Amino acid sequence: MNHSAILQGKRALIFGAGGSIGAAAAAEFAAEGAEVFLSGRHSARLDIVGERIAAAGGRVHAIETLLENLAFELGPDGIRVVGLRTTANTDSAAIRGTAQVMGMPEEEMFAVLAGLNFLKTPARVADTAKAAALIASDRFRLLTGTVVNSSAGAALD
Repeated sequence: MNHSAILQGKRALIFGAGGSIGAAAAAEFAAEGAEVFLSGRHSARLDIVGERIAAAGGRVHAIETLLENLAFELGPDGIRVVGLRTTANTDSAAIRGTAQVMGMPEEEMFAVLAGLNFLKTPARVADTAKAAALIASDRFRLLTGTVVNSSAGAALD
């Protein structure tokens, strides 16, 4: 593949770099001259992606501790950094649109999605919003530098 170094001198932070799309994006950015910073949930996958990019001559750094680093930087100012891992919300417009495109009744799509989580219950937008509000409240005032799983188990590895 012919690369023109259109990203020479640029820096790119790639979230989800351990997955197929993130890994491909990171490799492409590096091949185009960017210095890439890899972030993701699986340090072993980030290591593999980083090794491949480095072997191809790219400049790469793994920063799987992004949330921890932000918490360290922002904590003295009283700012907490918390990620929220969620699942597909059955009452979102995107899910309703997907059901329509697939020619599937919405209720059937909701049942399929509910079956993907451990609790076998549909997740709703309001559930995610309430989890985020609770985490942001002073009830969790010591929580920072981490990701909270609010996916009914669907996002567990």
